[in-house]
Amino acid sequence: MYLGYKKSTHWVCGAHLLRNLASVAVVGNQRQWATKMSKLLIEMVNAANAAREAGLATIAPFQLIGYLSRYEAIVKEGLGSNPEPTGRKRDSLERESYNLASALCKLRSEVTLFASDLRVPFTNNQAERDLRMVKLQQKISGSLRSSHGAERLAKVRSYISTASKHQLDTLDVLTELFLGHPWMSPVPLRT
Repeated sequence: MYLGYKKSTHWVCGAHLLRNLASVAVVGNQRQWATKMSKLLIEMVNAANAAREAGLATIAPFQLIGYLSRYEAIVKEGLGSNPEPTGRKRDSLERESYNLASALCKLRSEVTLFASDLRVPFTNNQAERDLRMVKLQQKISGSLRSSHGAERLAKVRSYISTASKHQLDTLDVLTELFLGHPWMSPVPLRT
């Protein structure tokens, strides 16, 4: 759904892709291309991490071109492994494989954005962890009772999450908050 927002830059979570590829790879005639794609994505993540550690903004262009060329070949192989069945509809396993290969083809720039722009992480696991408590609250109570309560929960969770990302102890930050000494995230200096 979020891909429908046209004024935003999107990327696809690599952790989700690796899980989907592992699921597809259990089907015999899908194993080869799905395994190749998983290995390629992991290789690209390692190259992106190495480039990031070296202070670069992107993977070396010649290396990135090689990765994207291999990506295209594997997607082509994946689509070729999923021909339209004759006289029937695809079963659930065939649909999963075909849909994944099609998505990898259609969303190439979103899937590989982490390699061309090192500011983009490979996974969105942190974003999911930040939302998990709200979803757990909904699951336990059935809902959030009011929009005011939901806003308060979001503010507290955001405060805790931001403090944690700055390596601060959650209990210490909350104690100081309730004593009237809220922690404020440092503002980057403008140059």
